Amino acid sequence: MEYRLLPLILLAFSINLSAASLTSEEDTFALCEKSVSLFGPGKATDSFEVLAKHWLLPKHEITNLVYQTDSQLSSIGYRYGKPVGIDFISTERLGNSFLRHTFMRKFENHALRFICIFYKPENIWVVNSVHWDDDVSESF
Repeated sequence: MEYRLLPLILLAFSINLSAASLTSEEDTFALCEKSVSLFGPGKATDSFEVLAKHWLLPKHEITNLVYQTDSQLSSIGYRYGKPVGIDFISTERLGNSFLRHTFMRKFENHALRFICIFYKPENIWVVNSVHWDDDVSESF
């Protein structure tokens, strides 16, 4: 009786894993868009948490990244103002293995460029890196 349940449990587990996997370019776009929409002063944890399950960085490195990002964002928050939205800028491909999505996180007084780079070693996309800066001119 127990052996009949095992295939069902394994099937349910594999379906759950594949649902969480990034199997298409559209999946990577949606993930990056969600992350950038959460990005702002005091929100780095929320933004990077969205990416974490697809990021091969160890948890302590992501925690450190969140801390550094929150620290930097808190120092610019008063100058940039409140978040007011996002703009999609571009998606670029490098061969069949790399994707780069660029967004602008808009604030009342300025914008930040937010870049997600994904890598596809075989069939599943993973987060390779995330960059943000205030050098809007680099997007032209």
